[in-house]
Amino acid sequence: MFFIRARGRTRLIREAKMKKIMTSLTLAVIFYQSSFAANIYSDDLVVTATRNTSSVDSLVSDVSLISRPEIQNSAASSVIDLLKMQQGVEVETNGGLGQLSSLHLRGNSSQSAIVLVDGIRIGSATTGLTALERIPLEQVEKIEIVRGAVSSIYGADGIGGVIQIFTKQASNKPSLSLYTGYGSYNTRESSVRYADRTGNSKYSFNISSTDSDGISALRYKDEYQTNKGDKDPYRNLTFSGMFSHEILAGHELGINYFNSNNNLGFDDDSMFPAKARSSLSSINIYSTNRITSYWMSKLSVGQGSDSFQSNGSVTLSSVTHNYQRQYSWQNDFSLPLGNLTLGIDRLEQNVDGKIQNYDGDFNLVTSNYQKKSRANNGYFAVYHLNEGQHTVQMSLRKDISSQFGDYSTGNFGYGYQITPTLRVFGSVASAFRAPTFNDLYWPYQDYGYGYSFVGNPQIIPETSRNKELSLVYDQGHHRISTTLFHNHVNNLILPAQAIKTDFPINVGYALIKGISASYEGWVGQFGFKANVDIQSPRNEDTDLLLIRRAQRHGALRVSYNQNNLSLIAELYGTSERFNDAANTVRLPAYALINLIASYKLNQEWVLQAKANNVLDKKYETTAFLDFNTYNNPGANVFFSLRYTPEINTQK
Repeated sequence: MFFIRARGRTRLIREAKMKKIMTSLTLAVIFYQSSFAANIYSDDLVVTATRNTSSVDSLVSDVSLISRPEIQNSAASSVIDLLKMQQGVEVETNGGLGQLSSLHLRGNSSQSAIVLVDGIRIGSATTGLTALERIPLEQVEKIEIVRGAVSSIYGADGIGGVIQIFTKQASNKPSLSLYTGYGSYNTRESSVRYADRTGNSKYSFNISSTDSDGISALRYKDEYQTNKGDKDPYRNLTFSGMFSHEILAGHELGINYFNSNNNLGFDDDSMFPAKARSSLSSINIYSTNRITSYWMSKLSVGQGSDSFQSNGSVTLSSVTHNYQRQYSWQNDFSLPLGNLTLGIDRLEQNVDGKIQNYDGDFNLVTSNYQKKSRANNGYFAVYHLNEGQHTVQMSLRKDISSQFGDYSTGNFGYGYQITPTLRVFGSVASAFRAPTFNDLYWPYQDYGYGYSFVGNPQIIPETSRNKELSLVYDQGHHRISTTLFHNHVNNLILPAQAIKTDFPINVGYALIKGISASYEGWVGQFGFKANVDIQSPRNEDTDLLLIRRAQRHGALRVSYNQNNLSLIAELYGTSERFNDAANTVRLPAYALINLIASYKLNQEWVLQAKANNVLDKKYETTAFLDFNTYNNPGANVFFSLRYTPEINTQK
C-alpha cells in the first residue's frame, strides 16, 4: 500500500473524501462478491499455456481465448484482422486480402512469436514468419494466445509468446454448416463443413474458398505512381480434416491435416509486375494412450511446410521451400498435488530455393539459395499446481541445436487468490530466438537505385529475461485484468534495418516494458470488451523505438443483443510507429471503426452484414523502401448467409 504524505488542510480534506469513495467501492465489491460466484472464464479450457488442459482462471500466464462465436461475430476478414483486436497484438500488412502479414506480441519482433496450427509449426524457416493471411477464418474453431516468454515450454522463438490456431474438429453427433458471402472488391467466400461420429470413430472435413479482385498492394508517391486503378487479386482454396479412432478405452489414434493453396497478385504496373503461388500445409499423426489412471502419454509425428513461388515484384523470380518435421513424446502425470508433464521434442528444418533478379546494370543474376538444414532436440518439464488460494507453475527446458548450440530456459510463476474475485500472479522467465535462414544465408541481391540486401552469417541467437505481474478482478459480470511486463533482450536481431545497403544485425541491448490492461463484461443486453497497451519497445543502445512498434494501441468492442438481432461496433487505434531503425520514416497514427449486424432468421439460417473502415481511413502499417507505402482496404462491406441445419439422427 502506498501512502501520500498530507501537506496542509486541503490535502487532508481530499484524503477524507477519498476514504469515503474507497469505502463505497469496497461495499460495492462486497456486494458483487456475494451476488456472483462464477468468473467469466470459469468454464474456458486451454492447453497452450502448459501443454495440458487447464482453465484460464487457474493459470499464472497472460492468456486470451478467441472462441468460435467471437470469430463469427467479428468484422475480421482474415486471421490477422481478428488478432489485431486482441490485447498485446500489433500487425503489419503488405496490402489487402491475402498479402504478406505479420504480427508483434508485446512489442517483440514478428519472429519472436511461435504460431502453431493444431500443435504443429507451419511457419517459414527462411523468414521466421507464419503466413497467417493464408488461413481462412472459416477453417478456425478457436485461437489461444499466451503472452510472455514461453521458450521453456516450446523452445526457440518463444520470447513474445505463442499463438495456437485450432481448426474445426469432429463432434459427437452429425453436424453440417454451409456458408457463402459477397462484398466489396468483388470478394466471394464460401465454405462447407461436415462432422460425424460412427461407433468409436470421429471425423470431419472443411472446405473453403476465397476469391477477390483485391486492391493495389502498393501506394506510390505521385512521381512513381504508374499503377492507378491497379488491382491485385487473391484466390485461396483450403481443406482441413481430421479422423480419430478409439482402439480401446483410453487409447486413440488420429490424424489432422491442413492445406491452403493460394494465387496472389503483388502489383501490376510497368515497374514491378508480380504474381505468386504458395501453399501452406500441416499433417499430424498422433497416438494418445491412458497408461494408468494417473499417466497419459501422447506420441505425435508431423510436418509443416510453406512453399512460395513469385514472379516479378522486387525479384524477377523467387522459389523457396520450407519443411519443418516435428516429433513429440509427451507424458502427463496427475500427482497428489498438481500435474507434471515430461516430454521430448525434435524439430528438423530444411529449406532450399532459387532467386533470379536484375542487378543495378539490368544484368540477369541467378542466386541459388543453397539447401540448408538444422535439427533441434528439446527436453522439457512443466509442473502446474492449483490448490486452494495458491497456484504454481514451473517449467524447465534444454534445447540442443545442430546449428546454434545448447540453450537452457526456465519459468517460475506464482498466483494467489486474495478474495473470491481478486487474484494476483506473476512470473519470471527466460527465452531465446534463433536466427532465421534468411538472417544468416540470404544471397546478395542488388535491387538497383542503390538498394541491396544480403544475409549475415555472424548473427547469433537473441536471449531474453522477462518479468511480469498481473492483477485480475473478476466477479462474473465484469472482468478487469492488468499486467506489467519488463522484457530485457540481449543481442536483439533486426532482420532488416530499412537502409539502402541492408543486412541483419544484432542489437546489443533492447528493453521492452509496459502495461497491458483489458476489460470484459456486460450490462443488460450490452456487452463490452476493451484492451489497451502502453509500452516502450526501445533499442537501449540508441534510445530509439524498435521498427514498426507503437507506444500505444488498443481496441474496443461494444455489442447489443435483442432476440434474434445482434449489433456490434468495433474501434481499433494505434499511435505512430517508425519504419526504420533510425526512426526517420514515420508511419502515422490511425483509428478504424467497423460495424457488424447479424440477424437469426430461424434456428438454421443467419444473415450477417459487415461494414469495415466505415470512415474510409487511409492508413499504413509498413512502408516499402522509402518512396511508397503499402495500401490497406478503404471503406468496404461484406454480406454473408450461414446455414446450419439440425440433422435428424433417428433411424
